[in-house]
Amino acid sequence: MISLKPEQARGLAGYFPGVADTALLSALQGHMGAVMADDPEDIGLIVARCGDYLYFGGDPGHPEAEAAVRQAPAEGYLVCLEPRWQEKFKAVWGPRLEAQRRHIIKRDMSGLDRARLA
Repeated sequence: MISLKPEQARGLAGYFPGVADTALLSALQGHMGAVMADDPEDIGLIVARCGDYLYFGGDPGHPEAEAAVRQAPAEGYLVCLEPRWQEKFKAVWGPRLEAQRRHIIKRDMSGLDRARLA
C-alpha cells in the first residue's frame, strides 16, 4: 500500500459508498489521518485511517485486501457499509470480530435553537 498525498486523496469519497462520515472526509481532505491505496494511478484497494477508524474501499476481492484487513490494529474500528467488505472482515477475523452499529452525527444545524444555545 502506498500513502496518498492530500491532492491525490481528494475526490475519492466514491470508493466508500454510503459512508458520509466527517472523519473519513477529514482524512480524504488531508486534515488528519492518512489515506493509502494499492496503486495511486489505478486504485483497486483504498484504506483511509482517522484515529482508531479504518475505512475500507475498493474491491474486497483485491489480492492485497486480506493483508490490509489483517494489518488493522486490534483496537481499531473497521468501517464500511458494503456487504462484500463486511464479509471480508468476517472471513479474516472470524469470531474475534465484534460488529457494532456506528451512529453518524447529523451535520444539519437548521434544527438548533441558536438563542437557547447562546
